[in-house]
Amino acid sequence: MKKFIFTIIATSTILTTSHNHAMQYGELIVDAACLLIPAYSSIKKGIHDIILTSNESYYVQKEKCIDPNNAVTKFITSKLEKIIPKEKITIKIHPSFSNDCPMRALKKHILIAQSVANEIENALKNNTQATLNKWHAVIYHEAAHIKNNDVFWRSIIDLTVPIITYGAWHLFFSNMLTNIKWSANLYTKACRAFYKYCIITFTRMAFYRYQEKKADNNIADSIDLLNGMKSLLSDHEQIIIKNHEHMPPIYSKYHRWINNFGEIHPSPTNRIKKLDQRIALLEKKSLNTQNNNVQ
Repeated sequence: MKKFIFTIIATSTILTTSHNHAMQYGELIVDAACLLIPAYSSIKKGIHDIILTSNESYYVQKEKCIDPNNAVTKFITSKLEKIIPKEKITIKIHPSFSNDCPMRALKKHILIAQSVANEIENALKNNTQATLNKWHAVIYHEAAHIKNNDVFWRSIIDLTVPIITYGAWHLFFSNMLTNIKWSANLYTKACRAFYKYCIITFTRMAFYRYQEKKADNNIADSIDLLNGMKSLLSDHEQIIIKNHEHMPPIYSKYHRWINNFGEIHPSPTNRIKKLDQRIALLEKKSLNTQNNNVQ
């Protein structure tokens, strides 16, 4: 009934409104759409993260997260205590996490996939050091996110970048479009909305990747941890290759290149190259130290 009444009022208003006023209302609607559509995903993500971090316990309960076994919990918390001893972090298994998203750090929780818990448990039983080094590296990486309060800063970026982008665009370009007819301006506004979306996305991803680079620096001085992170990235690269195996190689290459612009992390291939460079540098320093000691 409410929708019917609203439709009647809206229709009668449009029919009794002059053509110029209708054009003005139309421009307002288009302007609002050009602002909200490009910014929607960014603002939604920012609000979601603020709500999440303000009541993490409710989120964990709502998502039906469960506790891992004592061995897995002890393995993770023992590493965290060395990096962030003042923080009390709870470890939970998130039911929807998988190999694509094995672990995530919030402010007071670290969420892991069931497959991660199983892998750590088996590695502890069998003393598989390479596997333990892999998750040891990921824990150090996620601990850096907690230490730097990255979830909070990401929410701030998500909320402010659309506003800054919108204001900067109109400051520099709005005067250039004042003489364009409204019918033609519809197309320019659509193009501007697309460019705003691209700028917002690229700016957010640049900030996210800066945070990921800082988190990677937390393992930069350990060859074991660097090799562990390299192992994880190699596994992730194999997952991507498997997901693209139905595509011709050239399409797969361009598909990954385009998607990489909207991804939080740099591509696994690029990260592996940087890890190899760091490992080679540390090995060279170690060899020089040994030679100096012998002399």
